[in-house]
Amino acid sequence: EPSSRSPAGWLNESAFEVPEPFTFGNLGRHVFQGDPYTNLDLSIFRKFRFLDDKILELRVEMFNATNHPTWNRPTAQIDNPNFGRIFSTRSIERQIQLGLKIHF
Repeated sequence: EPSSRSPAGWLNESAFEVPEPFTFGNLGRHVFQGDPYTNLDLSIFRKFRFLDDKILELRVEMFNATNHPTWNRPTAQIDNPNFGRIFSTRSIERQIQLGLKIHF
């Protein structure tokens, strides 16, 4: 495992080699793991009363509020020149939506 993981060098490529023909090799389980999935969704609601019996609700909703990328799994084919590199994310980018709701 490299000292500092980045998408360009997620695995120590020199620790792997192609096994002999007709053998499985000795690679352990869960070696090709990506980042643990982290995500923070937030929503804020505020209600305003008007005309005695009407309510206006303001809503702000954020998906992946911290905008933290969760990297996908690295390329696992050892004969691929991109072996051990990551080219995509599993998480979405930050999304914010605003809404107004009237209760009557």
